Amino acid sequence: MRSYYIPDSVLPQRYHFSRQDIEKAARDELRKVECLPKSPEPIDLEKYLFRQHDKLEPQSTERLATGVLGAADLANPLKPAIWISQAVFDGAPARYRSTLAHEIGHLVLHASLYIDEEFPRIVARCRGGTDLARGCQCGIDQIKEQPQAPLQSAHPLFHLEYQANLFMVAMLTPTPLVRTCVEPWTCTTTRRDGSRISSLEESARSEAVVLLAETLQVSRELAKYRLEELFPPSSAQTLSRKPNDRPAQSASGNFGVVSGKNQQTLW
Repeated sequence: MRSYYIPDSVLPQRYHFSRQDIEKAARDELRKVECLPKSPEPIDLEKYLFRQHDKLEPQSTERLATGVLGAADLANPLKPAIWISQAVFDGAPARYRSTLAHEIGHLVLHASLYIDEEFPRIVARCRGGTDLARGCQCGIDQIKEQPQAPLQSAHPLFHLEYQANLFMVAMLTPTPLVRTCVEPWTCTTTRRDGSRISSLEESARSEAVVLLAETLQVSRELAKYRLEELFPPSSAQTLSRKPNDRPAQSASGNFGVVSGKNQQTLW
């Protein structure tokens, strides 16, 4: 994890990861406790927490402020807690899963920040000063299923939310599972320089979004974002497929990971 400084800010020291850093962190976290499936199926987030974080269980609560979906209480990094609003806990599974994965992102990426005693005080000043505000309280303005990078001039904690959103996407839709799920609609092209690029059939993109969302139990919004990230429309080619062909889980075991040449720095 690297850092940089913004003078005259309430949080002068900022931390950032590359997109590849976050992808690797999410994948490694799942693999360490054998929670990365070999074929497309929903990630068991509760099992991951139980195995990797000392039997940690997400707790439902009505104490969160209006509009807050979840919170990662990291004031004590050695004994973290994850809170999910009662409405989200009882609501749509996809929203619950994205909220929980976002809070896990804070736990994995940002718990170490709280070792510095000054950091919880800064967070509390930025977010209202209550006990739960000492952690990461996340509402509809923070948990974005189609993450967009914040400007450097944005709220000093927005870059943490962006990183947690990218972690959420990577954990819920691991690249190997996505590629296997939509494999019937993809092809790999070799460029002149020898590099390889995967393309998704444009006429099947909407169908692929639905299949991915249902298979991995995520929202269609998140599934659409992930497919556009791994298979950009600009690189898509028109592929031929029989009208009655239906996608099925691949038995080929093609677990390749897309790695772009340009690493994007995440503020």
